[in-house]
Amino acid sequence: MSISHLIPEDIKSFARSVYDEMAPFPGRANMAMRLILTSALVIIISQAYRIPLLPLSLVIVFYTIQSNATLTRIVGALLFFANFVSVSIEILVLKYTYEYPLIRILCTSFLFFLSMYAMRVSKLGIIFFGAAVATIYLQSIGDFTDQAEYILHQIFWSLFALNYPIALALIINTLLFPDEPIEQLRNEVSRQLNDTDTILASLSGEPDKRQSEPLTAQQLQKKAVHLHKLATFSAIGDKGHYASKVYRETAISAISRIYQTVNLFRNTDGNIEKSVNSEKSLSIRQSTIARLREQIRILETTFSKNQHYKLTWTPTAEEQQILATEAHFNEIYKTLLYLSDFDIPQDATETKPKESLFVSDIRTNPNYSRYALKLTFCSALAYLFYNAVQWEGIHTMMLTCGIIAYPTLGATLSKGTLRIYGGILGSIAALLISIFVFPYINSITALLLTVMPIIAIGAWIATGSERIAYIGTQMVLTMSLAILNGFEPSHNLVEIRDRLIGILLGVTLVYFAFTYIWPESADSTFRQKMTALLRSLAQLIRPVSDETPKQEQIRYVQQHLDCWSQINQCEEMLVKVRTEKDYRQGGKKAYLADYAQTLIESSRDILIAQDTLRSQVNAATATDPDLMREIQSLRQQSADLCDIYANSVENQKAPSHDAQQNLFLANQRLKQFTPADPLTRTLLANARTLINCFASLPDWSSKQDNGNTITKPVIEVS
Repeated sequence: MSISHLIPEDIKSFARSVYDEMAPFPGRANMAMRLILTSALVIIISQAYRIPLLPLSLVIVFYTIQSNATLTRIVGALLFFANFVSVSIEILVLKYTYEYPLIRILCTSFLFFLSMYAMRVSKLGIIFFGAAVATIYLQSIGDFTDQAEYILHQIFWSLFALNYPIALALIINTLLFPDEPIEQLRNEVSRQLNDTDTILASLSGEPDKRQSEPLTAQQLQKKAVHLHKLATFSAIGDKGHYASKVYRETAISAISRIYQTVNLFRNTDGNIEKSVNSEKSLSIRQSTIARLREQIRILETTFSKNQHYKLTWTPTAEEQQILATEAHFNEIYKTLLYLSDFDIPQDATETKPKESLFVSDIRTNPNYSRYALKLTFCSALAYLFYNAVQWEGIHTMMLTCGIIAYPTLGATLSKGTLRIYGGILGSIAALLISIFVFPYINSITALLLTVMPIIAIGAWIATGSERIAYIGTQMVLTMSLAILNGFEPSHNLVEIRDRLIGILLGVTLVYFAFTYIWPESADSTFRQKMTALLRSLAQLIRPVSDETPKQEQIRYVQQHLDCWSQINQCEEMLVKVRTEKDYRQGGKKAYLADYAQTLIESSRDILIAQDTLRSQVNAATATDPDLMREIQSLRQQSADLCDIYANSVENQKAPSHDAQQNLFLANQRLKQFTPADPLTRTLLANARTLINCFASLPDWSSKQDNGNTITKPVIEVS
């Protein structure tokens, strides 16, 4: 007898979330293995050659190694440079201020302020982030002793402990586990096209091809976003010709479009299509599918070889009839056809101007200096506090102020929460090891067998999504600070307590500073992203009369992939916004967070619904002209409502009643058409689905008494 019904729904939802976050995905095992192997070598080298500051070396490994080799090289080079710059500056500061503690603290605070300010306004923020953290860490060494030579030795050891793991990580990433972004992209393209081939085979009735479960809208979004990110990574550092880059981006958008099309067909109108196909010649339909599968295999081969795809199939009259009646097949064929014809002159060059290294409003926006000043205040207060109470063990509260700092309160609290979770897990692991394992350790082999499982778990978490990744890094750091800060087993449990208390105090200090001193909310940025999403949807939905079919299809496939990416960005930002005081449950703006959640879900549904409707419109050539004009008008009105609703989100006011009424009247007019054939029924069903998606949009301007539920829809559809 199942007991699942006895488990509260919140617990089951949490368990599903944990399972999803910990599930493997392409490239995760490779990155985790690089982290584990590099960490193991760092432990062996540091212990064998008695290199101090092993925890610092381990955490720099987790900061250096990224999801692919190109990003790892870029981040590694930037961190390497940042370490040299920060250490050089700190040596100069100590040289002239070592005997004057107050001046030393003031100079260090000023350098920290400049670093955090530069991190906020520059696109090379990681350099200044490393400089800021290293500056406040190294200056505190001057409090330990009055021996200048010892301090200088410690600083140089710090530089070596920071930089040799970077070099080691780069060697391992280059020689042992080279995971280049272009190879990751090709592998993901191959997976999606193979899945497409399997689905098409199952649609043709092949007995050896078992059809998998249809993907949900969230899974389709995840697939599209993953492909979009890999395409972005592969473009970094690409020295190829500009024409080749443009073609590859177009091919990636087309591949995503094909993958989305076959999955949307299974998820939405598959049963309707099967009723249509039952009246067609099965052999011709199977021949059409076989031709599409052949072209998809050719596309996979040419993409893997970095060649241009060329369509080698001209449909017969019978196959043209199949394409005209089955929208998903027609959409795949058109995408392949226009990709085959797509080309740009080989002498074309990139006309996009080079972007500045600094933000455009650096001179006018006071939030940048306020941000740096708040963090400087927090770090200085933390430094004064642990020195005043003579509790040096909690000095991690000072480092926490710089590590978790993000521009907005929501992002900062999100990072701080992850740091607390990671600190708790790392402290528990360190406590168990110190009590039950360390009394029996007498060799480096035993040490590795003890700590590597913890590091492996932390590495796997660190390779996950942004929602959990920092937990893994912080877990390894907290554990190593407690038990790997020397060259012999530590039995001092006070260290574990102090590190965790320092983290909690640091997060608390930053929380109060960011909440009550010049609070900077993510609300405006979040609304800008949602507004941009809605306007992109409007541009995607709106029919463009002055475009050729080829231009329209190429533009559509490119913007379709971009819309998925924008939805994902809005979801990620909403998670951070919900951590802010006003947007949490019971806050005065909690209802806006609920509205935003509904808007994101509705946008996902609108994207899918309009996609299905557009495919049907493009394939339906023999349908009632009056109905086609009405549906094209509906698409235009839907795009207009997206633009109007974008303005309402941007200005936080109700959408225009006229736009709502136009869509409502369009629904009434569609009811006048009598579906005489399956294709007409399909068009009408998809059109009403799109209208119902718009009906679920919340009224952004109003709020019910409970403040937590969505008010009545923008339009109502019977």
